[in-house]
Amino acid sequence: MILLEYVNLAIRFLVEMLTVFIIAYWGFTFKQGFMVKISLGVILPIAIVAFWGLYAAPKAPYKVNDTIKLILEIGFIIVACSSLHFTKYSKFTILFAIVSFLNLFLMYLLKRG
Repeated sequence: MILLEYVNLAIRFLVEMLTVFIIAYWGFTFKQGFMVKISLGVILPIAIVAFWGLYAAPKAPYKVNDTIKLILEIGFIIVACSSLHFTKYSKFTILFAIVSFLNLFLMYLLKRG
């Protein structure tokens, strides 16, 4: 059981990093001007990481309750899946969604959310 928890935590870390990377990649592939690409590719991922660090991270200074945190997690996964769908790698959207939601389910099942 301990091994499953550690593997799931490692997958959780990868899902979180991929979420930020996918949103940044989508921003840079957006078909608008340079400033829009910078805004969506750099500023949006930084804002998401800052928001997560302030409110939903394990050592966040302003923790939210578990229900709000779950809603935030689902929302970020949906945003990442939507972003991935609109890139040239849309085939991986379902795979990313399945891995992300299965990981999220196991996190709460193992009480590590």
